[in-house]
Amino acid sequence: MQTGVAGFVALALLLAPVPLYGQRGRMVPRSPSWRPPPSLGIRGGFDFDAEQYAVGGQVRMPLAPLAEVLLSGDYYLAGDTSAWQLNLDLATGAMLPGVYAGAGAALARRAFLIADTHTFPKRTKLGLSLFVGATLPPVVRLPVRPFAEARWTQVSGFDLQFAVVAGVSVPLGDPAPPRRPAAAQRRAP
Repeated sequence: MQTGVAGFVALALLLAPVPLYGQRGRMVPRSPSWRPPPSLGIRGGFDFDAEQYAVGGQVRMPLAPLAEVLLSGDYYLAGDTSAWQLNLDLATGAMLPGVYAGAGAALARRAFLIADTHTFPKRTKLGLSLFVGATLPPVVRLPVRPFAEARWTQVSGFDLQFAVVAGVSVPLGDPAPPRRPAAAQRRAP
């Protein structure tokens, strides 16, 4: 348990956002007030620890040009058991265009082992999640945005879970930043 928490913290520190946007002029969004539109998406994935496939959905709500709230949910396809997980995360894309990372809260319903009785009753528990993902940068104009992410979730009474998910999001507006007029681009340093 302590090794899992230490690994979780170490990974969070390694993935802390680095402000590269200010260091590379070509990566700076064209307008400081521009932010991507909200989007809805579907996703599927695999939990390597539970060895279960999952299907789900997500909503992305931008807060600022480099920060957004992600609300996602997954239902695990595990025979006669009904396991699910909801996530409320804060993500940032400040590392590289198209790459994002973040952390948040996870609400999971799973069969948790009770050591004394060796039974697996279903319980709903709150935990933490950490993730890193990739998507197309906003300058690529497509009607959908494919994405993939790796997610680590730690829920009390359950081992550290590792899952990989992939899906597509549909932007609810124009997904590309506004372009500067050609004359303004020539004058810009």
